[in-house]
Amino acid sequence: MAKKSIISIISLLIIGFGLIITVPISVLSVRLSSYNIINKHLFYEYTPDTPSSFEILNLNINIGDIEIKYIDPPVDYFVRIDVNIEMAGPGLAGKSYSNYFNIIEGDLTSSPIDFSMRFFSNITESEADSLIKDVSIMVTLRKDIIFDISANVFDGNVELEVPFYVYINNMNVNITNGDIFFDLSNCIVEGNITGVTNNGKIVLKSYNAEYTQNSEWTLSANQNYIEITQYKPIGANVTGTIRNTVNVGTHLIYNDYNSEVGAKFTLYDYLYGGIHNGTYENFVYYLEPAGENRWTFRSDDFFTANNSYFLRLYLDGILNYNLFSA
Repeated sequence: MAKKSIISIISLLIIGFGLIITVPISVLSVRLSSYNIINKHLFYEYTPDTPSSFEILNLNINIGDIEIKYIDPPVDYFVRIDVNIEMAGPGLAGKSYSNYFNIIEGDLTSSPIDFSMRFFSNITESEADSLIKDVSIMVTLRKDIIFDISANVFDGNVELEVPFYVYINNMNVNITNGDIFFDLSNCIVEGNITGVTNNGKIVLKSYNAEYTQNSEWTLSANQNYIEITQYKPIGANVTGTIRNTVNVGTHLIYNDYNSEVGAKFTLYDYLYGGIHNGTYENFVYYLEPAGENRWTFRSDDFFTANNSYFLRLYLDGILNYNLFSA
């Protein structure tokens, strides 16, 4: 009986070791057999049959970094959207990007121009995160067309550069998770600028931008980096609100050297409040009203400025911004 017991124990040990070795190998084999890599490039070109005074472009994106740039004519299209998708992982064998992304390009020949790229409702966020390696979207606009741009993004960054002497109407970017980059260099703005990100930062650089009518800036982010340089008349008044949603501050740099431009910045202490590492030349700095936790910086003589006005501040709170034209 003892021999039989020993034989039984040895048999069980052999079976156990066999399972220890074969089960992981089987699982690994199944995972490898279902593993796949997807690299897909898609593009869409929009050319409205009946052009408008300005074209409306609406982007509705679930995930992806968006870069919006301009191109010189002649090109046949008004807007071209290039999408690059990279996916890899188990469970992708026999599948394509279209099993995960619901892409709606809209009507390629009419206005407004609508492009949507969302996950199907049966795709969970954790599943998407495990499979998606990169999604990038390049939007190319024709320089001789005026656009009204709206972008709604759940997860991704948006970069919008408006170059020399290009006209743009409204710019509205709303992001849940990601950063916003606005670069306005010697361009002409005919509308308002709005940038909101719930979890991210905003970087806005404005260099000698001109405005055809009064404009409003509305910026809200965890952190803001604002740089304004103006050496020529702006053509209208610009007002707005810059809000940082957590206590990490707004970095503001302002510089002008023009007798037809004046500026006023007022910091409201609704949330945190504070001025740190501030340097300013030819600006008046005072509490407004006296005794309350609110600060204002303004140029000494607004519309008759003969000096160079320079401001560099690190701020906490809500900043109201006014840039005046004589």
